[in-house]
Amino acid sequence: LCGHNDGSILLDAAKANPAPHPVIYFRCKRCSFVTLNLNYADWLPGYVSASEQQNDDQMQMYVLQEQAETWSVIAQFFSLRKHFPIISEILEGAGKRIVDVGCGAGGSLLVYQALGWQTCGIEPGERQSEYARTKLELDVHSEFYSRQLLPAESLDMIHNFHTLEHIENPFRFL
Repeated sequence: LCGHNDGSILLDAAKANPAPHPVIYFRCKRCSFVTLNLNYADWLPGYVSASEQQNDDQMQMYVLQEQAETWSVIAQFFSLRKHFPIISEILEGAGKRIVDVGCGAGGSLLVYQALGWQTCGIEPGERQSEYARTKLELDVHSEFYSRQLLPAESLDMIHNFHTLEHIENPFRFL
């Protein structure tokens, strides 16, 4: 996260389950940020390819999981809103626009729609984004995030959950 690339292996899943593109977790010695493989050129195609094999039942499971995790965060927001007024802006989305970067199959987008937000998602996994578009009728782009994709002035909030650990350069991304 800090841009420093001196880290140590926290978990090497390849030892327990060898794969063509093994998952390895690294921990930065400077900022303690934990990330997945540092060699994204090797790892990312395998990740995207594996997700393409998931059927609709698996996609629905992910949607439900994403919704549960997002509602859990929203529930915590409700309890904190009198102490942090900005939280009310998240809970009252009427007329506001949110983009979910790394939206997966669209579960979080459904939660924000229920709160009144106009939603848009960005998901590089074609299978997930296709499912979100066709089964859930969500506005989801099948690509990697770029600044040019959605101008900042068109958004009120950017949602990013379980995504940062997949980003090759999180500092630049943020």
